[in-house]
Amino acid sequence: FLVGIAAAGLVWVCASRMFEADEIPEKKPRPFQEIKGLVRNPVILAVALVRSFNQIARQVTMTFLPIYLVEHLGYADVGMGVYLTLMSVSGLVAQPVMGVLSDRLGRKAVLTPSLLALGVVYFLLQWAPPGPALALVVVAIGFLFYTVANVTTTVALDVATKESQASSFGVVSMGTHILVVPAPTLAGYLSERFGIMAAFFFPGFCLLAGACVIFPLRLRRD
Repeated sequence: FLVGIAAAGLVWVCASRMFEADEIPEKKPRPFQEIKGLVRNPVILAVALVRSFNQIARQVTMTFLPIYLVEHLGYADVGMGVYLTLMSVSGLVAQPVMGVLSDRLGRKAVLTPSLLALGVVYFLLQWAPPGPALALVVVAIGFLFYTVANVTTTVALDVATKESQASSFGVVSMGTHILVVPAPTLAGYLSERFGIMAAFFFPGFCLLAGACVIFPLRLRRD
């Protein structure tokens, strides 16, 4: 709570001056018409779908990876915390590096192989023994997850005009949540029916499908 209050104050102080010189448009945009146009845009729909698959992977990972580590591999709480920390640290490294590559090489050149690699990594969980091998798989998940999350958001902003960037991201987020909400329940059902690894195969297939969705698209920054 205290960190949130401090962050809000920092944003207020640092960002408030950025908007002092903004000109108020003579004609107010029609938000519902903008949203209607965005919903019909195939790139926005594809980005929403791919972002959904990535968020499904994150939800499943954060729900079932601790269960797998503690109940199936016998780790204590500290060991579980170490693996989750490794995943977050790898995301910290991935975001600036892959962001630069996305700007230089194009969105699809980063997004498509990242989706493919992330899908494969989820299947590798079943063969990764506890220790360095499993740590490497978890690090790869964190690295690639944050890459896909950031680049898909950037693609949505690339498609939008300056006046509709927030609307564009709102449409993508809405589509994402519609698909993500039932994902943990479905993963839980698969885990009970076919074993814990089925919960990880589920996002693996989703991510591979996401690569197939994004590959044929013509993106603005490619």
